[in-house]
Amino acid sequence: MLALGIIGTGIIAHEHMKAALALPEVKVVAVSNRTVAKALDFAKVYGIPAQAVYADYRAMLVQQRLDAVIICMANHLHQEVFEACAQAGVAVLLEKPVAQDSAGCRAINACAERYGTKLMVGHTQRYQGYYQTAKKIIDSGELGKLIAIKDSIHYNYFWDGRPAWFLDPAQCGGGILMNYGVHTFDRIQFLSGLRVERVFAHVDWEMEGFQVDSGYQIQSLHAGGLTSSMTCTGYSGPFHSSTELIFRHGIMRVFLIGNGLDQEGVWVGKNGQDFTKIPSDKGNAYVRELADFLAYASGGIPCPIDGKYGEDMVLQVEAAYRSHRTRQAEDVSVLCLAQK
Repeated sequence: MLALGIIGTGIIAHEHMKAALALPEVKVVAVSNRTVAKALDFAKVYGIPAQAVYADYRAMLVQQRLDAVIICMANHLHQEVFEACAQAGVAVLLEKPVAQDSAGCRAINACAERYGTKLMVGHTQRYQGYYQTAKKIIDSGELGKLIAIKDSIHYNYFWDGRPAWFLDPAQCGGGILMNYGVHTFDRIQFLSGLRVERVFAHVDWEMEGFQVDSGYQIQSLHAGGLTSSMTCTGYSGPFHSSTELIFRHGIMRVFLIGNGLDQEGVWVGKNGQDFTKIPSDKGNAYVRELADFLAYASGGIPCPIDGKYGEDMVLQVEAAYRSHRTRQAEDVSVLCLAQK
């Protein structure tokens, strides 16, 4: 059984913990959080002994026999925490984005290479069951050539309980574009298999009293001539998360959640036919992601989402911010990728 530690016990750590409880091949043996009271509360919920709770993750890495850790810290802390984990010789599942900027991503990837650390980036959206089903349909070729993609997310980003670091550009690296942009870029690249090469973007700052951006609209050109558009807003309203894919011989729509108008699931309409719902196992994205990480950490499979790929997602976000500033289309910086 793989011994797992969790660094950072905020909101997302609960999802990882629940995933670990669903998998018999792993056990969370220790957790850490800078505010130790929060770590103790977390541990109490999941039956983790108080003596396995730490305020200092470095002490946890030294005192506990860990095979792997999940890093759930604020973006600006990823680099220092990852370096400590690399020196401790543990495999790492690192919450997206890899870092708050591409320089931090490069430093983390260099550190992973220096220590031979197994690093996987937590781009969880692709593990949603509906996207897994959509990917199989795309790869089957039954709808013909993929021509265009439209991705949309509308979500109350500035809800009262959001941790403060998300709303501080120095800690997060940006606002909704950094936090959700890596989701939308990854969703599109996972489905299409084609990297974004050029973007034209507009970014909104429409929330008074906040320093971070609140929405974005991006047009992208991919390798192979595919085009995509991304819209994401952080204002109040019904939650919406969808991807529409236009093929030569049909249209596919993926809705992650129903909201009174959208009906969740995978829907396909072929030429001359109405949309029909495709059977799909929604499942739990965090369980799928953790299962892949465990298989990678134990040597069973190659890395599903490596640090270079995670760095590329941040480069795409940075290109979108540049495009907003210059009011021109911007090339995404070239990065030699181990995978697409």
